[in-house]
Amino acid sequence: MNEIRIDIKRKAITLVEILVAVGLMSAVMIPVMISFGAGNRGLSMSSEELTAHTAAIELLEQIMASPFDLVPTAIFRDDQIRDGQAMSPTTPLRFHISRVPDIERQVSVTDIVKNSRVRLKKVVVTVTLKSRDSGAQPRRFTIKSLLAREN
Repeated sequence: MNEIRIDIKRKAITLVEILVAVGLMSAVMIPVMISFGAGNRGLSMSSEELTAHTAAIELLEQIMASPFDLVPTAIFRDDQIRDGQAMSPTTPLRFHISRVPDIERQVSVTDIVKNSRVRLKKVVVTVTLKSRDSGAQPRRFTIKSLLAREN
């Protein structure tokens, strides 16, 4: 009878092979980890932008919900837009806004006249997001809408 003999040779893993494998793995994983970090920074910037957009929408919706004849034609700067502050001395309307740090608001309301009568009011809300980095430029968001006379 012929005997078949099988020799199984075991190959020992050397320290050099382990170091090479770890080096290859780190070469692949380092860029992946860097991209995760950049993604997290992008998410935090998106959170700040969402806060600024929400502040602009809050102010715009408040003006759009006001009666047409009571909305004053003016430019309101950040120091004139405070919670509970009157929009103007000639109107009972008051600003009701949330306090949001690191933003500046501005509202511009202009009349649009048609056939010698004010038919629309153009409302432009601008929110400037101040950067926490001293070297970065502030970001500005603008929302525009028209307020129509219903009668």
